[in-house]
Amino acid sequence: MPGKLTSAPLMTLLAGLCLGGITPRLPAKLPLARPIRAGATVAKGWRRPTPSMMADKEVIISIADAHGINHRAALAIAWTESGNNLDTSLRGHHCWYSVPGHWVLDSLSQEDDSIYVPRYVHHERDCEVGRYQIKPSTARRRCANLNVFTYEGNILCFFRMFYEDQHSGGTEFAIRHHNGSGPMTYYYRDRVFKTMGWLDVEGI
Repeated sequence: MPGKLTSAPLMTLLAGLCLGGITPRLPAKLPLARPIRAGATVAKGWRRPTPSMMADKEVIISIADAHGINHRAALAIAWTESGNNLDTSLRGHHCWYSVPGHWVLDSLSQEDDSIYVPRYVHHERDCEVGRYQIKPSTARRRCANLNVFTYEGNILCFFRMFYEDQHSGGTEFAIRHHNGSGPMTYYYRDRVFKTMGWLDVEGI
């Protein structure tokens, strides 16, 4: 059975999601994933997390079922985006990267001189954040009253967008649209479908 939200009645929650109303209060504490470091000792009986073991599984199922959204799709997208990591500071893997200092040949020189290019660090301002890896610019456009830098705001923004996309183009479209547009969204859809299949086999 899906877990129950400690919030207003579900019909009120539906209005809040669709019309930009209240934000329900979710469980106060949800455990964060603990990454396993290379070479770290793993406790006996430890199991690598799977989609069926997500810490917030019951929360996601409860909201999805209350709004006629395929809860396996909502769970699978959460798993694809952030695994079992509920850290609100989680950012997309292309947010920050550095290019080490290196030498390049000076194409304008007649002496085959080289120019040293110092280390370069890139910081992406509009980078995906949180449980469902939502861009702040997307949130400002589609979830203006929700703070996607919080757990509650992030998942409610996802459900609002997914609900709208599902009603305009169906579940498959909503899954692809969460990843953006273009050919790569089909690869993303297939990854989500695969995870949905795992969940189905486990009876979730």
